[in-house]
Amino acid sequence: MELKTKNGTYTLYDWSLAGLETCIVFQTDSNDLWAFDIGIASPISLKCDHVFITHGHPDHLAAVTNHLFKNCVINFQRRNLQEMSARYYTHDFLAEGVLRYVTEGMKNAQLSQITSMFQDKGLVTVNLGERHNFTKNWFVTTFECFHAVPCRGFFFEKFNEQEKKFLPIAAYTGDTTIEFIKIEKNAFLQDVPIIILEVSNFQNTLQAKQLCHRLGHIHINDIIDNAELFENVEYIVVFHIPLLLQENDVQDALERMPPTLKQKVKICKSALNFYKLSKN
Repeated sequence: MELKTKNGTYTLYDWSLAGLETCIVFQTDSNDLWAFDIGIASPISLKCDHVFITHGHPDHLAAVTNHLFKNCVINFQRRNLQEMSARYYTHDFLAEGVLRYVTEGMKNAQLSQITSMFQDKGLVTVNLGERHNFTKNWFVTTFECFHAVPCRGFFFEKFNEQEKKFLPIAAYTGDTTIEFIKIEKNAFLQDVPIIILEVSNFQNTLQAKQLCHRLGHIHINDIIDNAELFENVEYIVVFHIPLLLQENDVQDALERMPPTLKQKVKICKSALNFYKLSKN
């Protein structure tokens, strides 16, 4: 999925299904690859040296040990060095849980050396609102989201050396309700060129919308009803769609959108199409 914005051209390699697995790979305009959540260690995610984890639900975190192990094996084979190249970024409330998750997985495989490297160099905690320079001229800042468990999104900026200013590029939410973009301290997200957000239900019924909200998710009508909040956004990339998504519900939602909103919406269907093909 190619996304051409005023601040550069970027590519997404999407893989996401609600409750099953999510790993969105973001390719920068200089061809660097980053992974947003790691619910599956997809082949292209193994090329990512930076992995950003929003919350602790298994469909967003479960493959972290697998990804870490494969990353180390690839490095060992290529360089014959006892090191790891990937960095895994998360939040203060989640870091201990991620470390425990990795420790248990590696202990069962008698790979405690990898755990030590992960703890010393691989796991990076980014505090809420902190602007962190994670590579070259790229910076990440965390922002608050609203889910059934604590969750924080990631906002990415690129520092322009010539103009000496930060350029907003993209934001990734993880799981959340629409409140993430409505609260005052997150108002800056309304001006981000690319917002990658979850939508877990497309059924146009009050019952479906209420259930979605109780579980801490966004319903497609939340975006339609708050179209003005996305006026300055260039792309709304929707992930976390349900496995049982009906195409008529998608078309109905798109038809109910104002034209200016509809042209911005891109839906991540790679995983859905794969599972449907496998079933057949």
